[in-house]
Amino acid sequence: MPEREIRGLLIDFGGVLTTNIWTSFDSFCEREGLERGTVLDLFREDGEALALLRGLERGAVSDTDFEHDFGELLGVASPGLIERLFAGLPPERAMIEAVEAARAAGICTGLITNSWGTGIYERAPMGIFDATVISGVVGLHKPEPAIYELGAERIGVEPAGCVFVDDLRENVAGAEAVGMRAILHRAPTETIAELERVLGLPLTLTRPVQAHSAARKHGIADEDIEHAVNHRLRKASTSIARCVGEAVDHRSGPARRAWSQFASTLSCEWPFQNGRIGIKKQPLQSFARLSAAT
Repeated sequence: MPEREIRGLLIDFGGVLTTNIWTSFDSFCEREGLERGTVLDLFREDGEALALLRGLERGAVSDTDFEHDFGELLGVASPGLIERLFAGLPPERAMIEAVEAARAAGICTGLITNSWGTGIYERAPMGIFDATVISGVVGLHKPEPAIYELGAERIGVEPAGCVFVDDLRENVAGAEAVGMRAILHRAPTETIAELERVLGLPLTLTRPVQAHSAARKHGIADEDIEHAVNHRLRKASTSIARCVGEAVDHRSGPARRAWSQFASTLSCEWPFQNGRIGIKKQPLQSFARLSAAT
């Protein structure tokens, strides 16, 4: 059980819901002919570079002005600089799914992020949040106390009822200073395990999508499984079998049998528990055996 009731999950974007931000910056350096670590070193050692970043985070410096001035400091072309810096930053699916699972279980979820302009949020999974706080929009930045308080206010939970996740130690300390529980993110497995402990909820769902390898043998595409199961689960249907069964109608032969067995396995062994799917590994093994036999 959680040590105290936590009803809100506030989380950072870059480096938490994505892969490591500094790895992306190092990839940028390699592509631009710079030494790895150049971007990080510039922020650490050059006051002008850090002031530019803080201005961008607060929305006081435009994307274009930041790219021009920071490009000059780096000695690289300015146009599209922010996009190039973040080009190597794919989503961290395990963390995104953990937030989805928390929200499905009734936890209020919010994003608190120090922005690098607004363009990078076109790739962010905004639909998993009840509210968002983007620093450049609100004129605040982490670790200022007001930005954490605003995040808590927007999701309707007192700071003491929130847990905050970030990959920077100073931002974690800022959340703790306003009374939040805070987790320093280093790896998804560790962060999710700690969130499960704090929230008292299972967040690592052994999802049907993990049976892809068996499903593919019968012509079932990944996107079909995700649409018929994951998307519809979020609508809290009362029958998983019926959800999956809807996808069977237009199939025949082995693919139809595979879907029917998949639906049966889900219905029998993945019961809904408070609006979310039961946490069991056995149905995956059963589905693999059933699919191999068709």
